[in-house]
Amino acid sequence: MAVRGIYATAVTKLLLDHGFRVVKPSRVICERLGVAWSGEDEDVAVCSTHGGHRLVVFGVGEAVGEVVSTLSNAIPDVLVRPGGVEASTPVADPYMTYELELTWSSKVFLDGVRASVTPTVPRHHMLKIVNPEAVDEAESSGADLKAVGERLLEELVYRRVRVGSAMVLEHVKPSGFTVRLRGVVRRFDRESRTIVLERRFSGGGFYDGLEVAKESGDWGLTFVPEGCWSFVHRYYSASGELKGEFYNVNTPVELYPGRCRYVDLEVDVVRLPDGRVRVIDVEKLERAVWRGVVPERLMERVLEVAGRLREELTRGAEPLEALGRAHPPEWSSTL
Repeated sequence: MAVRGIYATAVTKLLLDHGFRVVKPSRVICERLGVAWSGEDEDVAVCSTHGGHRLVVFGVGEAVGEVVSTLSNAIPDVLVRPGGVEASTPVADPYMTYELELTWSSKVFLDGVRASVTPTVPRHHMLKIVNPEAVDEAESSGADLKAVGERLLEELVYRRVRVGSAMVLEHVKPSGFTVRLRGVVRRFDRESRTIVLERRFSGGGFYDGLEVAKESGDWGLTFVPEGCWSFVHRYYSASGELKGEFYNVNTPVELYPGRCRYVDLEVDVVRLPDGRVRVIDVEKLERAVWRGVVPERLMERVLEVAGRLREELTRGAEPLEALGRAHPPEWSSTL
């Protein structure tokens, strides 16, 4: 098989460790992993795509299935889509294509795999998506990797979050379809790495899960903590009356310049102004698991988050307090 893209070192290491043979490796891969170069044709190709957030695995059916199974079992919180949302035309048998969605947990895990063979800053792959040249230069400098990683995060990501600037929420569905929700940054808490967005709404329809009408002049605040398994939309009337809270449950939020990205995991928790709390759309997540897109272990984590949120909100916890208690710090690796 052949492996290309920003995850090449980590993915090649994983596949070699599981007994696969890699052909046509780059010179850098040969040096890092001690792989002998071979010019044979590959039966499977693995490459990164969609801005660095996905792996595409393409090739002969049975071999592709073995690679996909190995990677999805080895890398945490990977979503698997047969065919992939980016396939423009069907491919005739015996060839197959799969798309693997890499989440925060996936990327942090692959950082660790890469770090086992070559100097790697924390959050390497997320930073590579932003500025690969800056990451390569920093890692070859010989400087302290943790300090370099903190500097890169500050320069490439955090410093670019400015009050009054536009921010997009990349709301990726399990199917791969992406909804882009736009807002304006009203606050950025550097200590908790929480962004507060303001959004405006036109009248018509109802707020999802709340069964409350959208009216002209409505507005909302969205509290998005980086690295958290959930965040909250708070909806207000034109006069400032709270109309309800909607807690999205998702893979940990990744922050990039001008956008936050996460995979929506279908389950949500809502709280009405009178204190009523409900967990909704569990059946949608169950269908995604049944289709083989979402792994069962990820569903278990999602339901745990939703259950913790329900308990905290029922007790009357404030939004950020509830989010923090539903997401213990050990659930995601951060600097």
